[in-house]
Amino acid sequence: MREEEEEGTFQFRETAKTQESVEEGVGQQKVYEKRLPDFIIIGMQKCGTTALKYYLEVHPNLLAPDRGEIHFFEKDGNFNKGKDWYISEMPSAGPDSLVFEKTPDYMAVPIVPKRIFELKPDVKLIVTTCDPVKRAFSNFLHLTSVERPIDEVAPGVQFVMNSTFDEAIFAALKKSVGEKNAKLIFEKPDEINEEKREEIRETFTSFASKIWDDNKKFPMPEGLLVKGYYKFLIEKWSQIFPPENILPLNGTLLSSSPWNASRQIEDFLEIENFLTEDKFSRIEDTNFYCIKTNRKKRPCSKPGGKKGRTLETKMSEKAQYALRVFYHALS
Repeated sequence: MREEEEEGTFQFRETAKTQESVEEGVGQQKVYEKRLPDFIIIGMQKCGTTALKYYLEVHPNLLAPDRGEIHFFEKDGNFNKGKDWYISEMPSAGPDSLVFEKTPDYMAVPIVPKRIFELKPDVKLIVTTCDPVKRAFSNFLHLTSVERPIDEVAPGVQFVMNSTFDEAIFAALKKSVGEKNAKLIFEKPDEINEEKREEIRETFTSFASKIWDDNKKFPMPEGLLVKGYYKFLIEKWSQIFPPENILPLNGTLLSSSPWNASRQIEDFLEIENFLTEDKFSRIEDTNFYCIKTNRKKRPCSKPGGKKGRTLETKMSEKAQYALRVFYHALS
């Protein structure tokens, strides 16, 4: 087991040992083991978490499960399998490596921060943020384009799947800030003054807080809006974890300059700055960067992908403007 000597005693890390190897030229055993993650990418959904995992896996000191998302803390069926099951999903890692996983659904589920803190209170957390308007539309496209068995789809998701984006957003506003405000945001957004913005912010925050405090999952279509209210969500997580353990990361950097995003994370994790600009190559005629030839990755493969989204689909100008006005009121 990995040991750390502290004032004459040994502190043992809680792990599942899997294999051992002898360090060349040293003759000492180097232990490889499965263990709880050192950091977790907790969100936000549709803000580049898949691309981020793709980049970070190239770092020689970072290891993640092969499975894209574990969904341990927010899905009761997985959580009830227990800690040993969660650890078994992690990669085997040596003492010089950091283990991480990413499940962007964690961020907006109220019970999750408490569950994570009880299991590993010193874990570090990474939150990617992005344009909340584009995030909501991408979320909508994902819900309406991915086929699911009807008995596995919640009523709210079924509603979204059978609606236009304008219909889904208007319904979400109606349920969260009231029909009068919803109509104002959609029909007469230019008439919203500072007093009305404050009313919308307080009403929506109260709506989101009640669901959070009741430990309920945000229903659809309201979830399309709540998941873009980053300030609210980060504040809720900061009530459980110390702020220094949470890194909010501007997700747009993952497409514009992923080496700058990587540097922020490397500094946050206090590890070597390995993911420098020379490791990345821009994919021709796209806004994506890939990793150059590396022992861990195929040469220049595109991160992420459409994941069922129709990238050519555009949201209406009316819905886009209404959401701009709405999120401005929340800021």
